Amino acid sequence: PFADQDVRLLERFTEVFAFAYDRYLELRERDARNRELQVQNALERVRAQASGMQQSADLEAVSLTLLETARTLIPTIVRDFVIIDQEGEGQDYWTASLVGGETPTTRPRGQVGVFTAAQTNAARADGASYFPYTETGGPHYDDVYGYRVFHEHGWISFGSTAYLADTDVGVLERLTEVFGFAYQRFLELAD
Repeated sequence: PFADQDVRLLERFTEVFAFAYDRYLELRERDARNRELQVQNALERVRAQASGMQQSADLEAVSLTLLETARTLIPTIVRDFVIIDQEGEGQDYWTASLVGGETPTTRPRGQVGVFTAAQTNAARADGASYFPYTETGGPHYDDVYGYRVFHEHGWISFGSTAYLADTDVGVLERLTEVFGFAYQRFLELAD
């Protein structure tokens, strides 16, 4: 058995620990709320730019804003950002990149040969919201963890220097959903 003094000390330690843990939970909840506000504001910025598109060429600016937003929200996003439209025999695509710390730029829209992405297409057909993959031995980074996040017309491919937590993949899914709206607007303006 413990002496009364030892019991009081353990009780006091338990009280202090419980107080500290409650405070930790409060701070964690506050951080989660702040993060959600940050994500919502970023999504609204992209959504507003997409809503303001006046011509199909405006998709380029929306794409760059989306990449910059992804990079702001998830700093490990570094590499090619690809938007794929799977209609027809090939795919239309745009890319923007932060490789090597460059300012994001886009490459011209163009038809490319059928993208060899059988696993990606199979995941999409199975109803997955994204397809993760890894590339090794790139010119700028040893490993790139890729996430092809699907939208109605194709996917957006994000590259990260670190494996992403589910919450970060959720952010990419939400960004892709907003991009789906922008891409639909692009198709309407292109007609």
